[in-house]
Amino acid sequence: VAIDRTERGEYVRLAEVAAGSSQVVEISADAQVCLDPFQVFHTDELRLRYGVGFITLLTATPPGSTAGAHCYRAAQRTLERAAESGSPARLVDVIGDLEAAGGPGAEVADKLRALSSISYSRLVFGDSGPPVDLEADYVCFHVPGLRLPRRHAGRDEQLPEELLGQAILYLVAAFSRQVLFRHPNRFAALLLDEAHALTASAQGHALVMDLIRDGRKHFAAVWAFSQLPGDLTGESDCD
Repeated sequence: VAIDRTERGEYVRLAEVAAGSSQVVEISADAQVCLDPFQVFHTDELRLRYGVGFITLLTATPPGSTAGAHCYRAAQRTLERAAESGSPARLVDVIGDLEAAGGPGAEVADKLRALSSISYSRLVFGDSGPPVDLEADYVCFHVPGLRLPRRHAGRDEQLPEELLGQAILYLVAAFSRQVLFRHPNRFAALLLDEAHALTASAQGHALVMDLIRDGRKHFAAVWAFSQLPGDLTGESDCD
């Protein structure tokens, strides 16, 4: 699996010569693909983990805060209602649950409502197409043009497009994890160029560490590239 953020599609071109089947998932503001984690993942455990991760990243909500806990419970209730009714679960329904519950989650709901129609958000909260297909031997997520938070920028200094870009990249990495761990009898690897784009957030860093630590027992690896060792270790880099 490769995550390609380059405009020129450096890793997209590998799909033309890679052995086996290849698939390039083009992700842009007008793409016809669904990135809703409630629809892409097949277990409530994964839907809950990555759905809440996406929401807290997008709204700059600390996962361990009271508002973060409200997001978790709202996502749980949404999944429970979907299971009871037999209807497909949708992440967008979490917004209504947060609004109805009030309290600290209401502010998160306001942010989600405002952000849900911006650019890439419609791929998660709208009906933009079928859920992303991850069955090929070589899967390349081509995500050019994502704006990511500037290094050392505070949470309150980040623009909506930067928060959205970071949250979308987090989902792409979560989908990559599903591909890596799908077949434990076949070696798989994630090529993660410019790893700092993911590890800059607590949610993204935890996901990358999860991939690295659990990779061995799933016969998988992460090939992470970055200019600074601290992007992976979480420590400050010396000059």
